[in-house]
Amino acid sequence: MKDTENMSRFFSIANMLPLIIYLLIVCAGVIAHYMKIDWLEEFYGALDVGAAVALAVFAMWGYAEYSKQEQSIAIYFQVEELKKKTGLSLLRKNCTRSELLGVLGMIQKDPKNRFEIVSMKKVLFLDTLAHIQKGSAKELYIILTQSELEQFEMEE
Repeated sequence: MKDTENMSRFFSIANMLPLIIYLLIVCAGVIAHYMKIDWLEEFYGALDVGAAVALAVFAMWGYAEYSKQEQSIAIYFQVEELKKKTGLSLLRKNCTRSELLGVLGMIQKDPKNRFEIVSMKKVLFLDTLAHIQKGSAKELYIILTQSELEQFEMEE
């Protein structure tokens, strides 16, 4: 049922409208070229320049978004008001729960047993990761109790 809903959303008129307009403009341009309609060919010449400028702007915007995803996000532990640096960081685009669990496993004291952090099992933590991935946060603070902190080897 969910796949059907996704397909119907994808093929809705609102999503297809830009494609329909594009195809109409291309068809009108082809007709104008073969029918030798001068004013329409001049219009398409101007439209061509405008489209090239718009594409350049979109390319710059896309590059800015790409470079934002390449930023390094520092990971800190927070025990009450005390913030401790873990010495770890992730690229923004790789800042997911599974990747984070993997890198935290690198600094746990007992590699044979899995570490336990209660705050990572809450929705607030997932919201924090979502903010990081969207670019509205530059550091990740993981809230721990003192006993949870003792599971990890920390930089001093």
